[in-house]
Amino acid sequence: MAARRTLIVVLGETRAHELTFALFKQNLMDRLDADLALCVGDNARETHNPFYDHAKYVWKYKDPADWADAYKEFAPGKNVYALLDLPDQWFGGIRHPTLQQEGIGALLIVFREFLRRQLEAEGLYGKYDWFVLTRSDFIWPVMHPGLELFSPEHLYLPDGERYRGYTDRHAMVPRQHFRQFMEMARATFDEPEELARRMKAVSPVNWNTESFVKFRLRELGLAGSVRFMPYMMYTVKPLGGPTGEGAPGGDNHQLNMYVKYPLEYSIARALQCVVFEPSDWKHMIGPTRWLNWRFFLFCWLRVLSEKHQYPRSFRTLRLLKRFLIYVAQPR
Repeated sequence: MAARRTLIVVLGETRAHELTFALFKQNLMDRLDADLALCVGDNARETHNPFYDHAKYVWKYKDPADWADAYKEFAPGKNVYALLDLPDQWFGGIRHPTLQQEGIGALLIVFREFLRRQLEAEGLYGKYDWFVLTRSDFIWPVMHPGLELFSPEHLYLPDGERYRGYTDRHAMVPRQHFRQFMEMARATFDEPEELARRMKAVSPVNWNTESFVKFRLRELGLAGSVRFMPYMMYTVKPLGGPTGEGAPGGDNHQLNMYVKYPLEYSIARALQCVVFEPSDWKHMIGPTRWLNWRFFLFCWLRVLSEKHQYPRSFRTLRLLKRFLIYVAQPR
């Protein structure tokens, strides 16, 4: 039997599976007729759940107390601490007496490198036409667009949650770009001091995961291949669960779950107003989007969901500018 065209990889953890798996399977995995791989932590939080029942590949990495230990294992003798000179929250989880950053951004960088090594070991780069890197705690309220709408010349990222860069929460990458795409994290292991120098030349401060993704895609020669697809999912967790200090989300009792990022949720809701059937996607992706009302309505609904971010003065002009930015973005 021939391999399926698509491999979906859940990266990091299978958290919130009790809320998300049914729609993940229905609207993403089954829609793309995809195989599933789990590249996750080996820890007490990672227990058997439906993601494991449907996974073709399971790769686990033992979570260290200090994520610098992963660098010492994968790249002994390299000075990973040089990257901590670049604030402010992209490299958390590496312990240091004075330069330690908030969060655990280093965790996903480590898992990307761990995934690259597992893909090499399994010889999977040539077995699939498309690779989808995603997370388990996404709710998928609409069916994913069909593969026929995507060009194998481009890699696709969700159009949202950019924070001065590109979101790292989801990516859809064709075979011809995927091996290069998976080099993204490798420089933090192989050449941390040289990478830090190059990053400082761009900006000595204000680094986050999103700006790191954008920077590395440019270095890898993939920036010109990036296209954006409508942001169609939103991140959740069980009601009342612990969350980081200052997190933007909150409990949504109508949904009976905690919505982590309100803007994600607003964008996904806007999309539900224009995509009712799988066939509607042809009006949202590619050049024919210009000829259908759905695309323009979606852009306006998305803009209006962000109006609270702008002061009242000149709000109309700011919203118009934002609308034109969305319309002009390549897809």
